[in-house]
Amino acid sequence: MIIWFTTLGILGLRAILEQPVILAALNPIYAYNFFAINHIHGIVALASSFFDLPPDRVIELGNYVEI
Repeated sequence: MIIWFTTLGILGLRAILEQPVILAALNPIYAYNFFAINHIHGIVALASSFFDLPPDRVIELGNYVEI
C-alpha cells in the first residue's frame, strides 16, 4: 500500500508541476458557473455521479433511511 500511494503522489505531483493549471479545478467558481448555466441538468449530473455506487453500498445506505 505504501508503494501504491507513494507512486500516486509522485505521479500527481509531477502532473501538477508540468501543468499547474490543474489546480484551477479546485476553484468553486467553476462549480457555480456549471450550475448557473446547466440548471436542472447540472443537478441531474451531480445526482447521477452520486448514484453511481455499487449495489452493496446502495443497500447499505438504504439501511439508514426510514420510510
